[in-house]
Amino acid sequence: MKTIKTKYLSLVRRLGKVPISLILALALVLVLAASAMATTPTYTEQWDGRGTDSMKCVIEDENDPRYEFMDTGWIHWIFSTKGDSTDASLVLGGTGSGTYAPGEPLNAEVWHFYTPYFDLEGLTATIYLFGGEPGPGGGLVISDYCPEEPYEELEVSKTAVTYFTREHFWDIDKGNDGPYDEGYEGPKLWLDQPPINVDPTPVTVTWTIDVTYDDFEDSDWNVSGEITIENTGNLDAVITAVDDVLAGDAIDVYCGVAFPYPLPVGETLTCTYSEDVDGEIEGFNEVTVTTERDEYFADAEINWGDPDVETNKTVNIVDISDLDPGVTNPLGSVTAPNGDTFTYSEDFVWSSEKCGSHIVINNTATIVETEQSASSILYINIRCEDLLVTKEVDTYFERTHEWDIAKMVETENEEFLDGVPKIWLYADGSGNEIATWTIDVTYEGAVDSDWNVSGRIFITNIDELDAVILSVVDELGGTPIDVDCPVTFPYTLPEGETLTCTYDEDGYFEGLNEVTVTTQRAIYEAFADIVWGEPDEVYYETVNIEDISDLFGTVNLGSVTAPDGAQFTYSKAFAWGDYDPDKCEIPYMYANTATIIETGQSASATLKVNVQCVFDESAWAKGDPNVPFCEYFSNWGWTNPIGPGTYEWPLWAGAAQCDTSKGTLVGSVTVVYNGDGMVTVTYNVAAPYFLESTAVYADIGMFPLLRNGRPTVAPGQYYNASPFEGEQVYVIAHAVVTWPDPNFGP
Repeated sequence: MKTIKTKYLSLVRRLGKVPISLILALALVLVLAASAMATTPTYTEQWDGRGTDSMKCVIEDENDPRYEFMDTGWIHWIFSTKGDSTDASLVLGGTGSGTYAPGEPLNAEVWHFYTPYFDLEGLTATIYLFGGEPGPGGGLVISDYCPEEPYEELEVSKTAVTYFTREHFWDIDKGNDGPYDEGYEGPKLWLDQPPINVDPTPVTVTWTIDVTYDDFEDSDWNVSGEITIENTGNLDAVITAVDDVLAGDAIDVYCGVAFPYPLPVGETLTCTYSEDVDGEIEGFNEVTVTTERDEYFADAEINWGDPDVETNKTVNIVDISDLDPGVTNPLGSVTAPNGDTFTYSEDFVWSSEKCGSHIVINNTATIVETEQSASSILYINIRCEDLLVTKEVDTYFERTHEWDIAKMVETENEEFLDGVPKIWLYADGSGNEIATWTIDVTYEGAVDSDWNVSGRIFITNIDELDAVILSVVDELGGTPIDVDCPVTFPYTLPEGETLTCTYDEDGYFEGLNEVTVTTQRAIYEAFADIVWGEPDEVYYETVNIEDISDLFGTVNLGSVTAPDGAQFTYSKAFAWGDYDPDKCEIPYMYANTATIIETGQSASATLKVNVQCVFDESAWAKGDPNVPFCEYFSNWGWTNPIGPGTYEWPLWAGAAQCDTSKGTLVGSVTVVYNGDGMVTVTYNVAAPYFLESTAVYADIGMFPLLRNGRPTVAPGQYYNASPFEGEQVYVIAHAVVTWPDPNFGP
């Protein structure tokens, strides 16, 4: 509800005093104006600004056409020369707007127009005349005008918004029922293993969850709202206070401004309030706006409806159970004020996989929103036969690495004789060369053998029932093998006891070693992978190479480790000068054998070396004349008498008994007996002959004599008695000449 002071009430009141005849006349004028506007004007004239100094605001006659504009302001326009026109209209622009028809008084000389007040600065006006011809006159002019009457008017309104919350309360309970045994604390099931080939009987347990609605509680009451103050007058309003009363009690209002506060025309001030209360108060929220001129009022009724926020009105029930680990199962929802009961059941069946288990099944139902919960615990004992069967698998095998060895000898000249490398050593050194021996040790792979699989089988009774074992069967890679158990079957294995069996099988097997233990109640299996790892015994993985030769003796060449091979080499230079020429008839044979010590494998290579023989013979120079002494001394040649001068004599070797036909001409000697009495001998031999030694005798005697007066035959005792005095002297020229075997070589 609001209170308004307004100029419009005055306007309505004034319109009520206008005569009916005037109203009808105005209506006729509007009709005529509408008809005239539909035709083309005969004359148009624009206002030139005259009459802006003719303001007049005093109107006492209520019948005056301007009286209705007393509160809003007016402009009275006159066009003083009408002429023969029958209708007219006035169009305002600029700061004004609208098209206006002429008003009272209607006469033949003057057109009158009454319009609302517009700001004269920037105002434009145009008069349109219709019908006839306009006569001369004063044109369009403002006769009088009056601006809007100043007044203060505020429109005050307000809201009252209520707020409160409601919390609902619940209770939850959970239990289970089933065929429980007596004498145990809490629900407990005993599930016993049935005989073999007999299906176990399920046992059903039902859980019940009761969710009960308790009550609700309301809180957080609050009343809030807005106060809207709008200046609808034409005068700025100075607000000095805004007072608010909530159900008879003053409350704070927040306007965001300081009072006194001028509220401009057309502007709005919005204030707010928010008040916490103790409960559902009744009545009104009343506001009083005070200005320097007046007071304004507004109120709003306080109405409490439904709660704005309801907590836990609808709650969801979930269940977490060890029956479905890690899963939250939704049971449903409950909405106040109703409660509900939820149930679910579970069948429990004896299972060999759970033999000997003592199971605790926790079930907890929870109201999600309140976190209230209720739990129920079920204890289950599963009594049965349960054997723990394990086994060992031990593998064994041996690995023998295999090798090959080869050996060869190569010479630089690559000569062979009967397929055997051979070196020919010539006396002049042209056959000297190097021989190289190469030993190749090649890895040939490995051979595994002596495969065996063995192990133990452990059968332990780990549950509460004695187990009657009927058989123990073992398969090795799918092949049945013998198992040695120290008992006779059937055999009763008491609780907690262990039976150990063994097996030992030669051969190579792949896959699994699988044992099956059969009892009166069940069949048990155990598996173990047959894993062949590294060999248990390894032979000849690393081998050592030894070389025995005529040239180098015993030499350790090195070692080789699988899977790599290796190559060993060594060399020797052969020269003629390293051999005794007197032992040249038989070829030298050099054998070399390389051996893998660990395996005894060996490879040999033989080298032949032939040494060129060199022959030697005494040679004598035969002068002319000469005295042969061969018939007396078999190893002598000739004694040659000479006088001063130069001589060229042949040099004969091997001339037995001084018979040159049996000898060999191997060169010559040059003998010079010069004027100084000196005798010199120069030996000249041609290839293939060589001088091994020389001896010269020169003296007046025929030959050298020993102390006993006998002639000597030893060239080492020769001497040269130069110088002489030109007399005749005897010269013996002796040499030892050598030459290689001309038939030597390939």
